[in-house]
Amino acid sequence: MTVVLYHEWRDEYLRRRYLQHASHEELARRQVDLFENILTIDSDGKAIVDAGESLRRLLAHVQAEYQLRGLPFSDSFTQGPYKYHKKAAELWQRERLDEGTYLLKFGNVGWMTRTFGEGVIRIGNAKSYESSSFGPAIQDCEVEFTEEFFGTTAEAVRNGMKIPIETIGNIRRVSECVTDFYIASFGLKYDYRLFDDFSRENKHLYDACLVVRNPEEFLSRMREEGERKLPGWDFYALPVTYRDPYHPTPDRNGIDVFFTKHFRYAYQREFRIVWIPPTAQDKLEPVYFELGPLRDYSQLLML
Repeated sequence: MTVVLYHEWRDEYLRRRYLQHASHEELARRQVDLFENILTIDSDGKAIVDAGESLRRLLAHVQAEYQLRGLPFSDSFTQGPYKYHKKAAELWQRERLDEGTYLLKFGNVGWMTRTFGEGVIRIGNAKSYESSSFGPAIQDCEVEFTEEFFGTTAEAVRNGMKIPIETIGNIRRVSECVTDFYIASFGLKYDYRLFDDFSRENKHLYDACLVVRNPEEFLSRMREEGERKLPGWDFYALPVTYRDPYHPTPDRNGIDVFFTKHFRYAYQREFRIVWIPPTAQDKLEPVYFELGPLRDYSQLLML
């Protein structure tokens, strides 16, 4: 970032110090989340900038908070280590697909070979993604989203009168699903680091990627199979919206938790298919869809 922009963003933060109540651990995690989304890697595994000014502006806010606390701030960040970036780049060079014309599904080659050849896809339930068996790029609480409101007031009711109360610290609002639901996740952008990121600290190596060249046909088959396996369930297919919890939505009714994730995952560019049950379910079990062979409009990339 330029010196002029940095001072502009720092002054902006001083007028609204929304991170002042964050713990040191939360501040450090936010710094890492921003670096992970500002930078990606090239075919040689070297870090390159992959974001506009909006995220660098937020990083300047973090740096300003570190300075106000008298804490050292490191502006260097090392990604990785990466093992598969070179092979990932070689595989994608053969595809030559424009962004927006495909869907991606990363997984273990043992699973993905069957998906490619027979169209068998495991559909997981939202609550299962909290499992410690997943690595940090996948593990998340998919049934709620928490936002932080800074510099706001709360209301108390006394004798039928609303009384404003000044708050100390941020007010947290949790938007929560009342039911478990099914999720099928796909990528909208191929990134050389994703094989490594999805494999990191995971029980299984993510060493294959299904490239769906005809998303319309694939989504049609997924809808039809959902109607067969899950009759009466609602079907939705949309890109995920990534939000910053420290810059909450003004909507008092909360957010669409089914398609909302923390911005730390934004670099994954997720497209999500969701099935919502007609009545609330506390805990679902995975189901398997059988779409038939996908060879006519898909390709399987293997490390």
